[in-house]
Amino acid sequence: MWPQGRGFYFGVRKRQHPLFCGVGAVVLCCLLLLAPGCDSGDSTTSVTGQLVSAEHLGDVSPEILSPLLAAAGVEASLELRYRVAVYHIQYTTVDQDGRTVEASAALYIPIGAPAAPFASTQHGTQTLRQNVASQVPILYGVDAFILAAEGYVACSPDYLGYGSSLQMHPYLYAATSAATVIDAIRAGVRFCDERSIGLNGSLFLVGYSQGGYVTLAAQRAIEAGADVGLSLSAVASLSGPYDLIGIVDQMLRDPADDDVVLAAFFVTAYNGIYGWNRLADLFQSPFDGRVSALFDGTHSFSAVRAALPPTIGGLLNSDFVGRYLRGEEPDVRAAIAENTLLDWTPQAPLRLVHGRADTTVPYANAVTAFETFTRRGAPHVELVTMEGLGHESTIAVAIGPTLAWFRSQL
Repeated sequence: MWPQGRGFYFGVRKRQHPLFCGVGAVVLCCLLLLAPGCDSGDSTTSVTGQLVSAEHLGDVSPEILSPLLAAAGVEASLELRYRVAVYHIQYTTVDQDGRTVEASAALYIPIGAPAAPFASTQHGTQTLRQNVASQVPILYGVDAFILAAEGYVACSPDYLGYGSSLQMHPYLYAATSAATVIDAIRAGVRFCDERSIGLNGSLFLVGYSQGGYVTLAAQRAIEAGADVGLSLSAVASLSGPYDLIGIVDQMLRDPADDDVVLAAFFVTAYNGIYGWNRLADLFQSPFDGRVSALFDGTHSFSAVRAALPPTIGGLLNSDFVGRYLRGEEPDVRAAIAENTLLDWTPQAPLRLVHGRADTTVPYANAVTAFETFTRRGAPHVELVTMEGLGHESTIAVAIGPTLAWFRSQL
């Protein structure tokens, strides 16, 4: 749930999170600690959430966490009790077309722990396929690693389009967002059952930025009846987008908005998911011919940013923007509304954490979600406002309180 690109984080913006700076030697040492080994799980079946395989990457001491977090500028009180066994798992899930496919995740097992709660951590926006926990488990799965060292069995799903999955990622699409998390949890529970690793039946979900959206999509699906064999104890979403309609409206009304990578990713993904085949109508030339290739999993965030214009006004077709804002694009608006996460009443304790100065995922979006859930009668929803903090800066400050809140729910 913390520094960029991993389980929680990093979202999506123009500059790198501090975790990526000055920790090369630490990361190298971490990777060298992961001596590979392999053991096979169930064979692939047509049922989602099946464990296809599990590769033991190695056992890691929690002592390496302190320099990692210090390099990221994170101050948090940790209760690190266990060495952690790290696994790369393959499991079955469903894609946006309803097909059973394989996805990957990293699984973190606290060695010698008593019956453990299960936690799933959801990462922020990535454009490089390998920038996920199954590929670099200490860096991109540091949030799950922390939880495992504290005694949780923790899972960090890669999502479709990342890790071992080669398709384009279905960005901010609720159905697959929920399915990849739910099926990763099911596969993780099967892993524990097969190896007699005790679970206490509790489930915690946490995510940052896009991962916050994915986390709430998963909570909604679980509370609607998706069985994971565990009971939700607490859910934390940091800096997540929930009111997609409101966010898109605000973005399109401001042609100087510079979140062009997120906008291009979102529009390109929905064009494919919903079969619009309208890139030439949605984007200005020549960007209509570039965007699909930019999100094929082989381009860094900075490379994508460099290939796009500086503002939304230079990226999107002004005729399309005008039609949308006048209400003349009902299919596009309906697709966005379908994936807006305000149409349910959360039951498990839910904490929404958001920086008041966040301009990437506007703070007003979190206020709307909190007020909507409260009005609908959600019994345990809380909005935690991080005064003066923006999108990236919220994460470092929120780690400690989120860990403490999870401990209070055990």
